[in-house]
Amino acid sequence: MASDSRSADHPRSAPDARVTRRLAFLITGYEPLPPEKQHARFVREIGRFETTWGVKAKVSEAEGLDQPVPRWTVETVAPGWTVDTELRLFDWHEVVAADFSRTEPRRILDGVMALADFVLTGTLFRYARCNFRYALFFLYPLVLLGLIAAAGIYSGIWYAGKAHTAPLLGFPAGFTVSWILYRLVRNRLFLAYILDDWSFARDLVRARRPDLDARLDQFAASIIEALATTKADEVVLIGHSLGAALMVEVLARVLEQRTGATPQPAETAPQSESTPPQSAPAAAQRPLALMTCGSSILKIGLHPAARRLREDAAVVANNPKVFWVEYQALVDIINFYKCNPVREMGVKADRLPEVRTVRIRNMLKEETYRRFRGDFFRMHRQFVMGNERRYHYDYFMILCGPVPLETRVLSPDAAMAAVCAEGAAAAPVAGAAS
Repeated sequence: MASDSRSADHPRSAPDARVTRRLAFLITGYEPLPPEKQHARFVREIGRFETTWGVKAKVSEAEGLDQPVPRWTVETVAPGWTVDTELRLFDWHEVVAADFSRTEPRRILDGVMALADFVLTGTLFRYARCNFRYALFFLYPLVLLGLIAAAGIYSGIWYAGKAHTAPLLGFPAGFTVSWILYRLVRNRLFLAYILDDWSFARDLVRARRPDLDARLDQFAASIIEALATTKADEVVLIGHSLGAALMVEVLARVLEQRTGATPQPAETAPQSESTPPQSAPAAAQRPLALMTCGSSILKIGLHPAARRLREDAAVVANNPKVFWVEYQALVDIINFYKCNPVREMGVKADRLPEVRTVRIRNMLKEETYRRFRGDFFRMHRQFVMGNERRYHYDYFMILCGPVPLETRVLSPDAAMAAVCAEGAAAAPVAGAAS
């Protein structure tokens, strides 16, 4: 298990604390999945959680499916504990769907321009310095496009050599070959998705998405409103993949509005934590738990133009009421394994997120793992899917279990023992300390 030190005065949950009511906010990754399908996926995956842990979980119908923040509740019952969870989802599928609807020529042009941006600004080399595997993931679409272009050029030259009477036909022949190859692999090898994803990342870095900013403001406002009235024992904010970067931005807005503070430049040292905020509302004193998993924070934050994200990360990292954990996995090539996002971005912060590594193999049955280990998107999504084996990282136990996230992170063995002692303990625990 990888860990990064935190300041000694960071608030700690009481060892015997138990959660009976939890309020959770979720931002998923870059996918055009409408909230009704997000809810259906949640219901499907929580079924695995029930089987794995021997608990009963009752999921309500989703409410507000036509609103910016849909929600649903979960009642989880096991021997010795019951937890009521309310989950509120940031719905941004329409933003992603708009990207997916662009024409293929526009998709290719935007994607290539975005990839070139990350290369020419030196961001690719920062990826390689932090995590060489992520740099290879970045190069994946460039290699595919290069092979497609090379096949077209070779075919065009070959055809021009054969067509002695009309050698200029080599150009359309080569273009046709490249176009056919692209159409064959664009979905099968995720090329179209990855091009859209990098185009969006470039827009996010350069603050070119006012449509998204408006939704993030709405989500931040909904969190502030909920914090003022909730009676939950724990409030958890979860960001997966690109949603992790968005959740950092949202939480920074929440903290700034709750305390009346202004954004602090990432390049300057934070103000003293002993100085209380001016006119902070009562809700501002509530501890918050932030979990980023399989995150793409560094995908955005290592770009020199991503100043806003770095400033937001400083706001979040230096707030004494926020406990931040980042979960990473070696087999997930879409995250930055064993990299502390705040440190790697060069943010001057006295407080760092806890970094924990997990073994996805220990979450799944062996046959399931063997079937999906070559599907890097499936490995990436496992962070927010149901486990088939008991393990210290379990997305649904974090959402629906009785142990606070901070206790689970800082004392994983004790947390596992507590859950197994109070719930059904027939199934073995896979690598509780891995």
